[in-house]
Amino acid sequence: MADKRITQLTASSGLVATDILPVVDDPGGTPVTQKATVQQVADAVQAIFDAVPTYDPAGSASTAQTAAEGASIASSVLASKGDLVVGDGNLGINYDNLAVGANGTIIMADSGETLGLKYVTFANDQAVLSSQVFG
Repeated sequence: MADKRITQLTASSGLVATDILPVVDDPGGTPVTQKATVQQVADAVQAIFDAVPTYDPAGSASTAQTAAEGASIASSVLASKGDLVVGDGNLGINYDNLAVGANGTIIMADSGETLGLKYVTFANDQAVLSSQVFG
């Protein structure tokens, strides 16, 4: 087996938790081939999914939620037509509602705002340059 490439090996007919898989650690830096069990891979994938907020149709009374506390995106966060869910830059763990803006407004980035975004109004006859909108 030492003289075969992974692509030349026979496919497994079924995996169990103790089976061993090859893993390349740090492929973008200094790659090192290591081993991991199927169970280790499954646990790592589950941890990734556990960190992602999910939609909760039942909702809750609180608007700001923290997925790390086991919360999901409450329906109250998206209570009005046009509402947006905005993350705080913490890997999607914390988020809040950016309520819909008034008619004729557009969203603009603003690091001074709590959510990092704000709605701005332009006069109907005012030209909007892409540098005004996108920096």
